[in-house]
Amino acid sequence: MNGKAYCEDDYLSKLDKCASCNRPILEKVLKAEGHKFHPECFKCASCRKCLDGVPFSVDPTKNILCMDCYKKKVAPQCARCKKPISPPSYTNEVTRVLAMGNSYHTTCYRCEDCGLPLSSNSDGRGCYPLNDRLYCFDCHKRRAPNVAKMAPKK
Repeated sequence: MNGKAYCEDDYLSKLDKCASCNRPILEKVLKAEGHKFHPECFKCASCRKCLDGVPFSVDPTKNILCMDCYKKKVAPQCARCKKPISPPSYTNEVTRVLAMGNSYHTTCYRCEDCGLPLSSNSDGRGCYPLNDRLYCFDCHKRRAPNVAKMAPKK
């Protein structure tokens, strides 16, 4: 190690320690969330499934979870489709829309009448809530005719 000879005990004391079992890591090192693990020690904090080579996510308290446990325990539920909103397999970043205190997949954030994808733009695709439902401007106007004077500015 570093061109120097060490006795076995000194050599082992210089190696990285596994964050799970605290034993020296002699071969392959897995790094996650600033910690190092033996491949066999890198496990879901909830179900204990081995995560070597498997997608995982992290909860707000920095516990490492397999995607199944993340979806069950942590992921917000989409108010429209009722499925968990979780990161795609290629990233740990979750993209969701928050509207009226609810979470939505970006693909589920649509007018509840015509299905038009809603946005924050003022081109008629903005969200115009009515009675706790999401509508585009045209559908909102049809359901509440007295708001026709509130046409989006172009």
